[in-house]
Amino acid sequence: MAPSNRMPFVLSRGGINMAALLGSYEILTRKVKVLNKGSPLTIYQEAGCGLISGTFRAYICYPLIEGHVAAGIAQAVNLKCNRFGHIFSTITQVVRNEGVLALWKGAPRVNPASMASCTGMLVSYDRTRIYLKERYGLRENAARLGAGIFSGMCSGACAISIRYAAEIIGFIRSKRVKSPHSFLFYALKVLKPGGGSNFYSRLGKQSVRNAPGAMIMWVFLEAVRDAEESIGL
Repeated sequence: MAPSNRMPFVLSRGGINMAALLGSYEILTRKVKVLNKGSPLTIYQEAGCGLISGTFRAYICYPLIEGHVAAGIAQAVNLKCNRFGHIFSTITQVVRNEGVLALWKGAPRVNPASMASCTGMLVSYDRTRIYLKERYGLRENAARLGAGIFSGMCSGACAISIRYAAEIIGFIRSKRVKSPHSFLFYALKVLKPGGGSNFYSRLGKQSVRNAPGAMIMWVFLEAVRDAEESIGL
């Protein structure tokens, strides 16, 4: 299938993802700032807002990215007509046969890493942007670019940490026996095949993969912020 035929679905899915994550984060941080009577948010408040927004985005977008609706989209892009009708029929069929909650089947397995990734990205951006401007005297656009790259790296670091924890827990459960060994013992068992370098190699790959998407998201959000400021909102 030509990439151009997939583009409307990719853009719509990305738009919903971005709106759910950044929109909820902006609303929450502004509400908290009002409660603080104009004072900047603390790191704990930012982390709380990031976690709530990451959770909201993870569960709102799960059907479009990982679940039954994603399967319907994958089939619809290969159809020559009525693609959106096919997606709608997929949703109604799943709800009719398995119930509404079936749209989120498997979400608890996937979403913790997604929530951690979003939280790391959201919390790190504004503080990094301010730090780069004050510490190194960077201009606004350069500081935004640097903060966007770093937030993507933080996103990857948080996601890979959760995935490693899931691997360790799965390793322990696979034993199905009580063991005198500690959690650290099993963590080292998981890391042993590649050593410490295995963790850092995966961390690097995940960070590189997350950074472009994080930068694009922040570019759009900053454009919205600039537009609001220009009209006095």
